[in-house]
Amino acid sequence: MTQPYDFCATFGRHSGEALAGTGAHPERMILIRWPKSRWSYAMREAADMGGPLRDAIQTVTNAGWRVNLVDRKNDAGPIGRVIVVPRRQSFDIPPDQLADFLLSLAADHPLTEYRTTHATTEVVLCCTHGQHDRCCAKFGFAAYRLLAAAAQEYGDRFDVWESTHLGGCRFSGNAVFTRSMRKYGRIGATDAAAILAAESNGQLWLPSLRGTSHLSPEAQVAEIAALQAIGGHTQFPALEIDLLQATDSARDFHVKTHDGVYFVRCESTISRSHDSCSDLGDDLPLKERQAWTAVQVRKGVTPRANDLAAADGAGR
Repeated sequence: MTQPYDFCATFGRHSGEALAGTGAHPERMILIRWPKSRWSYAMREAADMGGPLRDAIQTVTNAGWRVNLVDRKNDAGPIGRVIVVPRRQSFDIPPDQLADFLLSLAADHPLTEYRTTHATTEVVLCCTHGQHDRCCAKFGFAAYRLLAAAAQEYGDRFDVWESTHLGGCRFSGNAVFTRSMRKYGRIGATDAAAILAAESNGQLWLPSLRGTSHLSPEAQVAEIAALQAIGGHTQFPALEIDLLQATDSARDFHVKTHDGVYFVRCESTISRSHDSCSDLGDDLPLKERQAWTAVQVRKGVTPRANDLAAADGAGR
């Protein structure tokens, strides 16, 4: 049987899998500049890393940090530049001292012996990790080039990097804005400039938004649904999101926006997709995962007392 899709991102787009609610991402990140030509399948390792450095990366990961390798074209910066998020600190660490630096960071020791600069720009990560999934080579690198080109209009406002795996290859091209901690997906030719224009103004670009990372998946869906109800592709983020009621299959939220308060009901559903391009074989079943969808959005309206119970009963 001929496989109809060559890329998991193409399958996901045509299957209608929603972006909203897929924006989870750790806030504490360590970004290590390492030449992309030496990246491996693992997001934290390069082919030429020695054992002590690999062990130090594992130690700092166990301490609760997410480690990604980053690079960018035509950058003369040194191997071993380290960006620490959300501290907005940048260090240039000689490769032979990098393991000790990471161990100090993992142990929460003072880093006074290391020279640092305070990053004033927002670091933007765009997954181009083709060794991990070919979608990220095709769609991710295209998105990186678009974002990097568009960022030139904003001077030092954005610092765009190629990155190893950010999660959700099926949504390529993917990007994470490390100051707002918003994750975007399916970034195409018409999206990159629009996303940067919105983010530069403290706003969100709704057509590509996967979610605000500190929110739960269902709260991400509620925020996006409320902002879509206002109208237009660009909106300011929600001011408050309050969970009113919850059952196994439904959530009720009040979402306070600059346009007023919206009531949003989200219901649990099942999403079916391929995790990566390697899953596109004819005999491999689609992966099932819980997802959320907004089924009611009303401005300034609260549910009747029995609404949620009725909705939950209908879903059983």
